[in-house]
Amino acid sequence: MNEDASPPPPPQEPCTLEECLRNRGYAAPRPLRSDGNAPVYRADDRDGSGRSVVLKLVRSAADFAAERRRHERLRGAAGIVALLDAFVARGHGGVIVTPLCAGGDLLDFVSARGAPLGAAEAAALLHTAGAAVAAAHGRGTVLGDLKPENICVLEPQHGIARGNVAVIDVGTALNVTAAYQPRGAGGGQPRHSEANDVFALGKSIANLLLFKLDSCADDVASLAALPAPARELLCAMLREGPGAQPRPSIAEVLAHPWVVAAGGG
Repeated sequence: MNEDASPPPPPQEPCTLEECLRNRGYAAPRPLRSDGNAPVYRADDRDGSGRSVVLKLVRSAADFAAERRRHERLRGAAGIVALLDAFVARGHGGVIVTPLCAGGDLLDFVSARGAPLGAAEAAALLHTAGAAVAAAHGRGTVLGDLKPENICVLEPQHGIARGNVAVIDVGTALNVTAAYQPRGAGGGQPRHSEANDVFALGKSIANLLLFKLDSCADDVASLAALPAPARELLCAMLREGPGAQPRPSIAEVLAHPWVVAAGGG
């Protein structure tokens, strides 16, 4: 042992959130929403692009590491927002940075215009959001907390159209919203499965079609007034309970004629 060797430097303490944001070029953070226990902020990116970004403050270091891994696994997947940056700040488990969707989330977008989702919009939404779910499943990832608040409209002037929506939160698989899960999930049944992602996507679209913005449709009988192609597919996606036929896979959803037509196929 060399007694003259200098001791290793102490580990560098993470910067404060304010220092990290300034050092990385993010300015003027302001509250956007709360994602469970993770506050979410909007900030300006001073990289010259003029874009705004979303800063998700993850409290737990373990949750931050898990969410970062999920984002990395899904990097480049169509219909899922990209991870722009991820860093540790003093007093926080970590910060996840993603692009801001100019149109906001689906719940706010539909609520603000005061009109329910149209059948053509629903098919376009299924086409694009369904492709995102399929991409995630193809990479071994269950999204878990699919709901209108976790799907966004990219450009408001284009509305809810093919290619203009994206899944904005891939880190909440362990914190699912019970209202968008089939009855019995978690009570001896898996809460996190590809089949439950199909259910949650179907529930989200059914609620927006029926303009049920404050609570979920309780049963498939509520879908009776929808056009036949929409009703047929959504009822299949919302199957639940003992003895029910299996739900279609996301690949089968995307192959349904109503959805294929929305994709121009």
